[in-house]
Amino acid sequence: MEGVLNVIIKLTTGDMRNIASTGHSQADDFSNVYNQVANLADDLAMSGMQGMAGPALSAKAAELRQQVHQHSETAKEKFLAVSGFADRTDEAEHERQSRIFSIQSL
Repeated sequence: MEGVLNVIIKLTTGDMRNIASTGHSQADDFSNVYNQVANLADDLAMSGMQGMAGPALSAKAAELRQQVHQHSETAKEKFLAVSGFADRTDEAEHERQSRIFSIQSL
């Protein structure tokens, strides 16, 4: 079967949620740190540079903000997907257990 990927997941749904939560928090931290760097670059560009150096640094700071935002949002979406997968896995297990119980109750 070409093109089919078989994956075995050995994490519990709790582990998946913990990873997703930690990853989401780290994506926020990443964004905050690099936005602080961009703010410092803007301050330097406005107060400490002459000629075209200031506007050039400001442009790079804006580019940094945009890239950081994009990477952070992409990471958050992926961690949200991991959390959603854990939820769907729990729902499927609950449904499976309900079916087993209803069969045993016959």
